[in-house]
Amino acid sequence: MYLALREKALANLDDGVAFYRQVKDSQSHLYDLSYEMPDLVNTARYLMRRNKFDDALAILQLAILPGGRNSDLSFAYQLTGECYEKKGQVQLAILLYKKATDQDPGNK
Repeated sequence: MYLALREKALANLDDGVAFYRQVKDSQSHLYDLSYEMPDLVNTARYLMRRNKFDDALAILQLAILPGGRNSDLSFAYQLTGECYEKKGQVQLAILLYKKATDQDPGNK
């Protein structure tokens, strides 16, 4: 799902999110959703590398919803903090970095 999602989200975030929801709701037989959270996190990282921080934040919000392992959630919070830091919202970034380390104390 990652490759299809990242291209759609890069071209148009709303189309990418709609694609993700459609796959999740009615096309899960066509895509491997066993790595749903990592696919969303990797999509956000892809967008971050292209300085699309608001779009990455929207995808990270989707990634945090399904739950997952503490280390995966911690990484999603870390990336969310990085987006806010890049946007100049340092205090919000600090809160998310703290949330990342609370979720996984091993996250350096």
